[in-house]
Amino acid sequence: MAVSLARQSPNTVVMRRIKIYFRQYPGPNRGGATGAIPNAPYSLTAGTTSVSGTTNSEGAVEVVFPAGETARLEIFGTVYELTAHGSLEAQTTVPGAKRRLNMLGYRAGPVNATVDQRGDYALLDYQADHGLGVRGFDNAGAVPTDTQNSLRTVAGE
Repeated sequence: MAVSLARQSPNTVVMRRIKIYFRQYPGPNRGGATGAIPNAPYSLTAGTTSVSGTTNSEGAVEVVFPAGETARLEIFGTVYELTAHGSLEAQTTVPGAKRRLNMLGYRAGPVNATVDQRGDYALLDYQADHGLGVRGFDNAGAVPTDTQNSLRTVAGE
């Protein structure tokens, strides 16, 4: 039996759904439900589209726009530039772990292949918050398997 793979059209637009949480504390359940900042007004501009609203009960704003494009989110008197990536670095790599930690509010620093103190502290905090073995990056700069699996579940592929 022959299997034919569909070819992706060059006209295909990949849309990314992005959920941004505004919380008083980074990480999961820090402050519980009281950590969320609900009903905060915001405005968002992506391309020629502008929308406004308020954060939901989780303190989140959910947006959809094409990968590679930039959107501007204004909330709390601050403007955030958002860019949807087509894909993320593998969570098995230092840059992949750092990107996901930054996305989750752990402040891992610049997304690069360098294991530094800031990135290691962010990983330690993440591991502690998720009940994982708290050991940071290993001596070879690798992300522990349980942490890789958790980052995949929490922040995506």
